[in-house]
Amino acid sequence: EWRRALEIDPAAIEASSRLIDLLITQGRQPELTEELQRRVDAGIAEPRQAAALADLSLRDGRPDDAVAVLIPLASSGDLDRAGQLLLIQLLGDLGRHEEALRLLETLEDEGARRGAVLSLRGELLFDMGDAAGAEAVLREALEEEPANNEARVTLLLVLSSRDPSVLDPRAERGGEFDQILDRAGVEIDAQSLRQHFLVGAMLRRQSRHEEAVGFLRRASTLPGAGEQVFYELAIAQQESGRRRAAEGTLEQLLKMDPDSPEYLNFYGYLLAEDGRDLDRARAMIDRALEADPENGAYIDSLGWVLYQQGDLEGALEQLIRAVNLVGDDPVVLEHLGDCLRDLGRIDEARRTYERALGAGAPEDRIRPRLDGLDADGDR
Repeated sequence: EWRRALEIDPAAIEASSRLIDLLITQGRQPELTEELQRRVDAGIAEPRQAAALADLSLRDGRPDDAVAVLIPLASSGDLDRAGQLLLIQLLGDLGRHEEALRLLETLEDEGARRGAVLSLRGELLFDMGDAAGAEAVLREALEEEPANNEARVTLLLVLSSRDPSVLDPRAERGGEFDQILDRAGVEIDAQSLRQHFLVGAMLRRQSRHEEAVGFLRRASTLPGAGEQVFYELAIAQQESGRRRAAEGTLEQLLKMDPDSPEYLNFYGYLLAEDGRDLDRARAMIDRALEADPENGAYIDSLGWVLYQQGDLEGALEQLIRAVNLVGDDPVVLEHLGDCLRDLGRIDEARRTYERALGAGAPEDRIRPRLDGLDADGDR
């Protein structure tokens, strides 16, 4: 009935409003989006309806469309502070930094919450490549508003970009960065995908695997969680020894992108490490290599599957190729050392293990292998 009225008079406001209410009640999102867009295009949308269209656009992963709706609302003064802050974030995410900064200045003039404004300014400056300026602004934001965890998490990004060693698992812990990171985890916004993901990712890089898994698992349950979140979670699960959980996460990733060579290789390598389902592992890695034949990591995975299948000569060929492509990667060198050892090429294995140690391989993994070579030589 209401749609027929609109066919007769497209500008019939009451009919359109009733139709929108009906579509909302019935959960018919595509038709709701279409009707809201029609009203916006015709210039007859109420501010709340335009805002609803922007929200639907964001849910559908169309930030450009959301921005196109929100900018006129901001210009007409019909966008509240929360909406303006959202628009600034979206403009920054889209690389439209100058527009975002201009809108931010308007908010400052209107007396918006200083901590929130400074936090956004710091994020924009960081995105624009001014890490020093971003750090100064974000520290000021936290002085102004110590509970602003968005500013705290962005500051962590800035600090780690200026000094990557703060994420090195071998670094001494307890410095300023670690204190900020720990507080960010304590004060985390339960509904913030960004905060959970970034805190979890940083903890993982510090090899704080158990903590990382918790934050990343929570991130994966929040609206908007995409492949990057699930991939980071799978890595953290693998590194923390939750290998079956990592498999489950990789299954989810392969549903999102069944042909991803990265996911296929990761899954195949995980199986190869455990010596399970080796034919399936080989098939996955072969598919990854079809997409990227000269990828040294994928070639290493193939070599490791062959090693686990007992084909030492075939494994050696692939592992040498992998080392030639990736250089001094500690994991690839460890694999090559194991293969040389099992082929009885002890001196070459010793040199390869020592090279792996020099490349950063864990002492507790490589030293027993070297000791085993010496013991074999003494017999």
